Amino acid sequence: MTTRRNPRTRQAILDALDRLLDVHQVGDIGVSEIMAEAGLSSRTTYYRHFASSDEAFIALAVHALEEIGQEVRATVSDPEIRCTPALREAVEHWMQRGRRHRGLARNMITEWPRIPGLKSVYVTFLAELTNDLADAIDHDRAARRVVTSIPSRSVAMMTLWSAERAVFAAMIGARGFASSAATADALVAQYLALVYGLTYSQATR
Repeated sequence: MTTRRNPRTRQAILDALDRLLDVHQVGDIGVSEIMAEAGLSSRTTYYRHFASSDEAFIALAVHALEEIGQEVRATVSDPEIRCTPALREAVEHWMQRGRRHRGLARNMITEWPRIPGLKSVYVTFLAELTNDLADAIDHDRAARRVVTSIPSRSVAMMTLWSAERAVFAAMIGARGFASSAATADALVAQYLALVYGLTYSQATR
């Protein structure tokens, strides 16, 4: 028997889960809660599309990471952005996106170690961005713009994982991280100083 999947139903399930994540941790959300939020009455209909609530969450996370990855890669690949005021604007944009999708972003950051399928996706996502950023640093080093002697991959890993933690702190309202603008300033200033030897004021002239 062929299993028939309806794209609209699938999206309704994902949208329902996205809303529930605004107020719950994904581990506390069951299939019944998602069905009720999506207006579904049949478990069979749900299981045609996803085997569990975690599987639906992974699908939601993959879509979000793909969108974020495209934006970050566009920034990293452009030498006119990497050490200009546009970098600051890009970082704050990513942080504001995280605030708009606070529940999903918070759950991705806290739950990826627990959910095997999500862990693989999340770690691969950050590893790929690390490679992209390391390549950009190597390119700028060849052009004699980089001042640090620290290996590019180490710099890239530190930068991205630091940013990941800072975004999380901003989303949960940790003391000192209430302002996404101030957090973006700090992240960009740290990166520009380490890689290019620039003060933030120099970069924004």
